[in-house]
Amino acid sequence: MPPTQPWRDIPPASAVQAELQRLDGGNRRPPGNTQQRTALKAVILSQIDAYHRVPKDALFMLKTRAGMLHSIASAARQLWGGDARARFSEIGPVVATLSDKATLKANYIEKLHAFYEGEGRGVFRGEDLLNFLKSPPHAAGGVLANLQRGCRMERIDPAHRAFEVHLDPNTPFTTDDFQCGMNFAFAQWCGCLMNHPADDSVQIVRPNFTVNNIDTASLPPFFLWLENHPICLGADTTSFGDGGITNFSPAEVTGVLYSPYGQAGRAAGGRIPAVEGIHWLLPSSNSVVVEMPLDDPKDGMRLFDTMHLPGKGHEEKQSAAYVWTKCGTLLAGEHAAGELHHSSFVAGDDVRCAGMIRIASGKVEMISSNSGHYRPSEANLRQFASWLNDRQVFSPSAFARFFRGGALVNEDIPAFLGLGAVTGRFAKPNRVTPALDQLGQLVATAVTRYNESETKVKAFNFMRNLTKSTESKDAVAYLQNDFPRDIAVAKLNTSEEQWWTVPVKVIETLLGLGGPKPVSFAEIQSKAQNLSPLIGKSNPRFSTGIGRLAPLKNPSTMHTILSEEWRKWQRPPTV
Repeated sequence: MPPTQPWRDIPPASAVQAELQRLDGGNRRPPGNTQQRTALKAVILSQIDAYHRVPKDALFMLKTRAGMLHSIASAARQLWGGDARARFSEIGPVVATLSDKATLKANYIEKLHAFYEGEGRGVFRGEDLLNFLKSPPHAAGGVLANLQRGCRMERIDPAHRAFEVHLDPNTPFTTDDFQCGMNFAFAQWCGCLMNHPADDSVQIVRPNFTVNNIDTASLPPFFLWLENHPICLGADTTSFGDGGITNFSPAEVTGVLYSPYGQAGRAAGGRIPAVEGIHWLLPSSNSVVVEMPLDDPKDGMRLFDTMHLPGKGHEEKQSAAYVWTKCGTLLAGEHAAGELHHSSFVAGDDVRCAGMIRIASGKVEMISSNSGHYRPSEANLRQFASWLNDRQVFSPSAFARFFRGGALVNEDIPAFLGLGAVTGRFAKPNRVTPALDQLGQLVATAVTRYNESETKVKAFNFMRNLTKSTESKDAVAYLQNDFPRDIAVAKLNTSEEQWWTVPVKVIETLLGLGGPKPVSFAEIQSKAQNLSPLIGKSNPRFSTGIGRLAPLKNPSTMHTILSEEWRKWQRPPTV
């Protein structure tokens, strides 16, 4: 699999040479004759050695490094004919990913150079960067929520690596300020660490050390300094930290998604592309929240639902992160620390409000202002609640969750807005989930009855018209193993009939109840696999075992038993 951290540097020539020598002794060798292969290897090793001799923390050498990396990537592709990734397990991790790593690192270096030539000019010196991180948010009259200054490093970082540390001149640093890889590297860069008095191998935060104690005159440009840090140079097995309890691996440093919906993206002009993981929500005329697919608007709108998401903490489970943008657009996605933050939606721009939102079948059940990146005010959340209430999308039990006196408190929407009652329509009860649970239980009963149906005297089976065909055995294998998982997938979206009826259609087709023109199992599986994915990082899919099924023979043991159980099922009304 290709690498996914573009800031990670390529391995040294010694590591590449060691793996090439191991491959030469094995059965898997690159294409081409031995002489050509030997010459190309020598070129690659020479280029890598020359690349690592170039100073990594010099701004004027960035373009040179990028060019050398592109040459290394090209030579590595020639060595394996562009087939290295396909043979990852056979070739080995160093050689198989060399071309990809060199290309990604070259692209990152080019982006880093563009940063320091543009936006980064004002924060090139260490002193300027610290002043930028310490400066208060610009005045917005309380109407908008600003990105907190402790999150600014994450925004300006060319790779948007997860970073949050608040530089308060009156508050000394503590170990808690540096509980992730990028934060700890920042602590090393600004000199707020010292060796433990009793153990030189352990680093601790200097006592009573604040941002005012930093020797700004000696600080190099942070992102150039980072080029010589284990975050950029270290292998997955490398660790850095305080030498005691806290240790970090370069593999743990993640880049946060930043969409083009921010000010810079809009200024670039043209159509803004869809971003995987970010969904556009709209209150509809039917008093529900719907989702407009950004990837393919032709799919149409669908009821929005967050009940399958983990949420943010126990109090806000089954919820999505949302941002209400300056232009009034409502965006949502699955909150994931180090991957998708509230700053991700608009690339750190100011917002009207941000937090977590819980929606069941289109009805809003909870909204909060729980966003560490923006920390919206109670007034920001009340403005958002009023906007939703005017569009009648709250459920009767909806509540707001917001910060008051430093603590998160819950308040019913009518009380929060000073109203007598919520003006939204009542949400319809969810009858689909109980019906799917019942179907799963009935099918499990049918499988148990089938497994226990055989008698000791085979003639009795024949007389009772009980037979066990290949179709029955395949159906039982599916119903025992895959059907429970397909029921669980169907329950993730009970708002769309084409989604939750997939397991229903499977049973109907097994029993031959599809009408004069029944669909095939291959069609059922194809349509199920092409359903619009749900919000969230995971992309739940129905099992591929559906396509291998065949209708049950009638009469047969399984057909008889499954039919009896099927007749007990109570189909829910269409949602």
